[in-house]
Amino acid sequence: MAGNKTLVLVSRPTGMLSESNFAVVDQDIPVPEDGQIIVRNHFASLDPGIRKTLAETNTYWVPTPIGGALAANVAGEVIESRHPDFKAGDLVTGTGQLQEYSAFAPGPMCRKIDPASTLPLSASLGITGATGLTAYFGLLAVGDPKPGETVLVSGAAGAVGSAVGQIAKIKGCRT
Repeated sequence: MAGNKTLVLVSRPTGMLSESNFAVVDQDIPVPEDGQIIVRNHFASLDPGIRKTLAETNTYWVPTPIGGALAANVAGEVIESRHPDFKAGDLVTGTGQLQEYSAFAPGPMCRKIDPASTLPLSASLGITGATGLTAYFGLLAVGDPKPGETVLVSGAAGAVGSAVGQIAKIKGCRT
């Protein structure tokens, strides 16, 4: 049963990425295994870390196999569940794949989104997701800045760095 457009890796890039490294294919909608959920992805985050999955070496992300769907942080609606903590209709964010429907076992990076939230679902991939959490805890728990101190962010143009700069200003620091 096709109907699941998927971005797959067809060759490992050397140097700059090229359209020829990828293909969009129509795959079957996955069937969940025990402990998995199927999510209809509404949003996917194309974070710079995805580049690491395109190499053959194992980093903090597992390499994408040739012909495999690219992993990404996604946000969407559970359409089927074989996990006791999730049910159809739940809004979630987690590590899925760049495809219309992702199958994954919820882990530490997967969480439900409060349906009463006034924030858009896409925010769960940005400031209220891994980006915002990295900025918040990296600055406040690790950096521990005090009001009046100067906070230098070497990657302030990126998503995490720009959030760090804003949090530092809120905490009374110079940035």
